[in-house]
Amino acid sequence: MAQFGYQARTVRGERVTGTLDAASEAAVEEALRDRGLYPTIIRPEADPAGPRRQTPPALNRRDLALFTMHLATVMKSGLPLAIGLRNSIEEGSNRQIQEVAHAILQRVEQGRMLSEAMAELPQAFPEYYVNLVKAGETVGQVDQVLFDLLASIEWQMNLRAEIRQATIYPAILLTLMGVVVIGIATFVMPRFVAALSKTGMTLPTSARIVVGFGEFVTAHWLQVILSIVWVVIGTRMLAATPRGRYTVDLMALRMPLVGGLIRQVGLSRFAHHLRMMVRAGVNFVVALNVAEHVVGNRLLAEAVADARERVIAGASLADALKATGQFTPLVVQMVATGEITGTLDETLKKVTDYYDREVPAAVKRITTAIEPIMYVVLGVLVLGVAFTLYSPLLSMLSQIQTRPRF
Repeated sequence: MAQFGYQARTVRGERVTGTLDAASEAAVEEALRDRGLYPTIIRPEADPAGPRRQTPPALNRRDLALFTMHLATVMKSGLPLAIGLRNSIEEGSNRQIQEVAHAILQRVEQGRMLSEAMAELPQAFPEYYVNLVKAGETVGQVDQVLFDLLASIEWQMNLRAEIRQATIYPAILLTLMGVVVIGIATFVMPRFVAALSKTGMTLPTSARIVVGFGEFVTAHWLQVILSIVWVVIGTRMLAATPRGRYTVDLMALRMPLVGGLIRQVGLSRFAHHLRMMVRAGVNFVVALNVAEHVVGNRLLAEAVADARERVIAGASLADALKATGQFTPLVVQMVATGEITGTLDETLKKVTDYYDREVPAAVKRITTAIEPIMYVVLGVLVLGVAFTLYSPLLSMLSQIQTRPRF
């Protein structure tokens, strides 16, 4: 008998962890299913007296894509897994990938399956990644699963890059606007007004407001900076709580322009990961458990959890998704068609293809719509600055013209 650690999900999706004494991992899985649990990770417990790594190796998204590509190529070519991992260690130039390959090789040489070895490195491999590899081992299609994972990771990286590129220009423009306003209020206007005040002229209201704002920022600049920092930290702390995260995500979905994009991105992630799970033979309960944690929005995640509860109760997946009210008719109809015809993998592929085209197009549409808005804001700012600077001069000229002549 040996001791095994496990992670599992209840029928409601709650995570359960613990240890069991059993003869094999298969016996542990059978015992957990008898308890009504769906195991996601099962691994032998390490010897307490043995050495332990203080900082387990981790992979960022780009390193994970490189490692997945190499491993998928090795598995597809028919080379033994151990040889492929040794090549990653000996020929690789990325230290993080070398450390992960070494850690997996040690575990594989001890007799563990690839998914078991990955499960012991949660900093490098997400839960959905491990579950898919495990499903691929079950049906003998690890190489195909790895290529699917590689395509998914590359898609997420490209999407992030497109969204980041679309937001750089507005962010730079807004930053420059703020710098210009503060610079005029704190440096230009005080000197300009001081020169005019010596003439005894009465300053217009707009100039006095700008000067007052500049004096406040100059006198309390540290408090202003600390207040901004506190607001940012407070917002992040609020978003870290379940209720705060839900509120933030709900507001994000209701925002004009970007709300629709956020929903499309979440539904695209849902379709991509659900398709990979279905293709690998993972049952709907486990697949929806995984999809719940990858959609990236708390409101959509709760909708996926609600759909999972309905599936457990006996509803079809399409009816469960429709009942939540958060999934577009396209997703619901394609899932319904796939369930009826037995081609859910193919219909979900059509959904992912649609969103792969629609999400980048939506990003471009939003960028195109934001640019004129930013130009209008910039124009209003320039006019406001010009009015603030020239209104004292105009006021001075009017006062000179209205003075009595002797």
